[in-house]
Amino acid sequence: MVIQWRKYESLFIARNKLLPKPHSEFFSSHKTNFLSFSILTLFFIVFIPLIATLIKIDAMSVVMVYGVSASLIIILLLSNKEIINQIAAQAHNIFIAFLFIIVTLDRLLIGLSISIITIFVVIWYHRIYVDKFASHYFNEMHHEKV
Repeated sequence: MVIQWRKYESLFIARNKLLPKPHSEFFSSHKTNFLSFSILTLFFIVFIPLIATLIKIDAMSVVMVYGVSASLIIILLLSNKEIINQIAAQAHNIFIAFLFIIVTLDRLLIGLSISIITIFVVIWYHRIYVDKFASHYFNEMHHEKV
C-alpha cells in the first residue's frame, strides 16, 4: 500500500512541477502497478497456507480453501470498483454470516471465511480506499488561501 501511495504522491509532484523526491520517476511509472500487484499476490501466497496451518485444516479441505481463495482473488481483481463498493456496503450481512460460521466451530468454514474476508478487505483497501484517500489528499485544498 505504501508503493501505491508513493505512486500518487509522485504523480502529484510531476503534475505540479514540484521539487522531486528521490526515485519519483520510478514510482510515477507503470512499473509500480506491476510491483504492487506482485507484492499483493505474494502476500496471499503466504497468507492462505498460514491460515490452513494455524487452524489445522485437513488436506482435502485445504485444496478447497486454495481454490475458493484463488477464484475470489481473480474475481475481485477483474471486477470494477463499483461492484467492490456494493459488496462493502453489504458488510453487515457478511459479518453476521461470519459470526454464524464461528458458532458452528467447523474448521473448514472458519478457515474459508477468514481467508475470504481477509482477501476482500485487502483488495478493497488496495483498490478503493487508497485511491479515494489519495484523491482527496492530493486534489483538495486542506487550508485557506491567504
